[in-house]
Amino acid sequence: MDIKQVLETRILNSKVAFTLREVLGIAKKEFHEVIIDIIRRKRQVTDIVFFCTRRRNQGGATGALNRGISGQKEERHKATTVPRTQNHK
Repeated sequence: MDIKQVLETRILNSKVAFTLREVLGIAKKEFHEVIIDIIRRKRQVTDIVFFCTRRRNQGGATGALNRGISGQKEERHKATTVPRTQNHK
């Protein structure tokens, strides 16, 4: 092999190596972006589920509290009202 062929081969190998590094860098960057997007979407879903669960639990507690207050009002009403007598014919 003469020196010209050796230089051409080395230049070609360098170009291939450089191109491969660029392609792999782009692929790595895209891979990282995909992973980050997946993590963001999962976090959003988790936040939504947490919010809905929290809201449902608060609604349940509020509903129970309201039922308790209603029950207390009924008990007070029964205690303060005088039973009516029915007229029999």
